[in-house]
Amino acid sequence: MSDYDTLQAIREVNLSYITLAQRMLREDRRTGISRLGLSEQIADMLTGLTVEQTLKLAATDHLLC
Repeated sequence: MSDYDTLQAIREVNLSYITLAQRMLREDRRTGISRLGLSEQIADMLTGLTVEQTLKLAATDHLLC
């Protein structure tokens, strides 16, 4: 696996994680915060992201989950 492939895989995992976290927080905020181990501030930030911001955050080369 090349470095490019690794970065693409990280970005895909990040996007999946962010969208899952957003869905969990929107459906049941308390349970989502508890299961994801997030603070209120991070939960607010995640649910307030635009699509563009979500994609930019997911594009980082660091694994977010």
